[in-house]
Amino acid sequence: MAKSASMLMLLCSTQTFAYNRKPNRWHAFDSGTAMAFLIFEAFKRGIAVHPMGGFSTERAKELFGLMGLEPHAVLALGYTEESHTMTTRLGLDKIVIDRRDA
Repeated sequence: MAKSASMLMLLCSTQTFAYNRKPNRWHAFDSGTAMAFLIFEAFKRGIAVHPMGGFSTERAKELFGLMGLEPHAVLALGYTEESHTMTTRLGLDKIVIDRRDA
C-alpha cells in the first residue's frame, strides 16, 4: 500500500511537555492513542490507513530535522476501491492471561 498511497505520514511525539518542558513519559502512549483515533476517523471517511514500523528512526530524524521529536510510525493513507473486511480475531481466552487462580 505504501507505494500507491496518496500520503505518507510520519507519527512523532515530543518527550517533554510544551507548557513546562518537563519530561513526558507518556508521549508514546499519547501518540498511539492519537493514531488510533486518526485511523477510526479515516475509516469513517473511506480512507485506508496502514501503520508501519519498519523504518529508520535515525534517518527520519535526519531527513526531517526532528529536533526533540521521537518518530514512532509511518502511516500510508489513501482511498481504495477494494472492499475491506475485518480479519478474524482470536478470542479473549487465547490472548488474555488470567493469573488470579494461579
